[in-house]
Amino acid sequence: MKKLLIVILTLLMLVGISANSIAVPSPKEASVSLTSSAATVKPGEIVTLTAVTLKQGSAYTDEWIGATKIETVLNEDGYYVSTAEVTAQATVTVQYKITMTAGKGGVTFTGEAETAVSVEKPADVVGVEVKNINPNLQFAGLYRGEVYVILSDGTSREYGAVSFGVSEGETSKLVYVSVAGQKYSCTVNI
Repeated sequence: MKKLLIVILTLLMLVGISANSIAVPSPKEASVSLTSSAATVKPGEIVTLTAVTLKQGSAYTDEWIGATKIETVLNEDGYYVSTAEVTAQATVTVQYKITMTAGKGGVTFTGEAETAVSVEKPADVVGVEVKNINPNLQFAGLYRGEVYVILSDGTSREYGAVSFGVSEGETSKLVYVSVAGQKYSCTVNI
């Protein structure tokens, strides 16, 4: 009976050791370097992101969250280089994840990194000005000028044109212009 008990215990130990050796090992950490072509952009600008990871194992899967993947290649130095892009309309956080598998033992390496792409707040319209004023040669007293919006950052940009009438003897005119639903006025000297 004692021998039978020893045989059973020995078998249980062997089965336990075998089960432990078959268990899948925990994933190992892989370092990912993530860079972007710009940390801050204007609304609508495209940002290119690049993730670089040292190759571990023989197979990989990767994904970009918050950006559109362009490609992933293995360079001659043994690094996976993955590129993606995002058209930023508002500040966005972009994340990259990679999982690599080594051999039949199922050893995995996982890595991830994230970065934020900030979007500059566009300058606000603070006023308008009318430039390049010319008389209409067909209608007396009718003038046309180019409208420029004045922005909070001190710059201005062309917005459109405005036509306005001037009575005989007037040397200036108060002109009203609507920009994005907001009404602005400026004095035009003739």
